[in-house]
Amino acid sequence: LFRQLKAVSIDISKLFINKVTVANRMYLNADIDNIDLKWTNKCTLESAQEIFYRFKGGVINLNEFNGVHLTELNNTFAGCKAKIKGAFDTRNECKMKNTFSRYCGTKELDLTWMNVSNVVEMCGVFYSCLCDTVNISNWDVRNVKDASELFRKCSSRIIGLNELYFTSVAITVKMFTDVKWHRKVKLRGMSWANITD
Repeated sequence: LFRQLKAVSIDISKLFINKVTVANRMYLNADIDNIDLKWTNKCTLESAQEIFYRFKGGVINLNEFNGVHLTELNNTFAGCKAKIKGAFDTRNECKMKNTFSRYCGTKELDLTWMNVSNVVEMCGVFYSCLCDTVNISNWDVRNVKDASELFRKCSSRIIGLNELYFTSVAITVKMFTDVKWHRKVKLRGMSWANITD
């Protein structure tokens, strides 16, 4: 909808949006200083894949974003250069493929608010993430089955990584490929012998 748009702000409050269920790639490559996400409270958003993919605007205020019905966060913030603040309800998420891959919007990315307890696929979530630190303390990853490329080429320091308890993971291909710090990690519920590069 706003693909590659450059603007200071956009007012979509007068649009008839109560039947919108899909917002995939809505802000792809857009550069909007003041992004208003309150419109998501007027509809039942079921899919928002790549919604902020390579978005380069100002701040994304997730307190305004209603994502309670979303089940997939695939590429949601991939390549995004905007700062993320606030939180939204993620309890129904089950797939997070490349969610924060190549994200570089802030030096310190706090994701402690995310409820990932139903997520089964975390393939490439932090692939090539460029933040200084990413805080995933309190993440419940017991249902994750696919952790392939989860931290591949990630240069960020991951806070809370030693707290993760993987009990269901089956796929770990390239989970830590091209990551210098990974051998210092003590993974609970997993053996390094099961992780293939």
